[in-house]
Amino acid sequence: MIHLVWGTILTYPVLLGCAARLRRPAASRLVAVVLGTLVAASAAWFMALTTRPGFSSIDEMASRDPLPSMVRARTAPGDEIAFIGYGGVVYFYGRPAAIGHTVVLPIDDYTTAAEVAQIRREILIRRPKLVVFGVGISCDPVPGPAGCMFPLPDDYRGAGGSAIPDRFVADNATWWIYTRRAR
Repeated sequence: MIHLVWGTILTYPVLLGCAARLRRPAASRLVAVVLGTLVAASAAWFMALTTRPGFSSIDEMASRDPLPSMVRARTAPGDEIAFIGYGGVVYFYGRPAAIGHTVVLPIDDYTTAAEVAQIRREILIRRPKLVVFGVGISCDPVPGPAGCMFPLPDDYRGAGGSAIPDRFVADNATWWIYTRRAR
């Protein structure tokens, strides 16, 4: 887009000089429209480059993300989580990972069956406070009796002890949240 600004600076005088020599009204109108468009586009680009965004840092923007915010609200400092899907932002701005993978995509065969088995073992050993499954990535739209991608221990439930996990919807995506309850 910076080329648009320089293009306007260089072509505007040329087009302006040509406009004075044009004898047909249609050609004069066309040059006027081109000149006006160049000025408007350059002004819009200049405003976009010089206007302060609604946040001051990437950390501020990412911390507003609804999924890490939900994770922080449902956990305490020191709690770990397991996120089955794209977990980088959730781990960085929510809580630390209890599993050794930040991206778990079994639906695309990105994550192998052996890796899924390792993730399940890590969850059983580390006992994270939340296990989050992304619908369409690692869980069906409605979890079956065995849960999502693999069965979890009986003490992982939805809010209030329900056998059905909590459903969380934000940013056009849906997640199933299993919370570890005290035994």
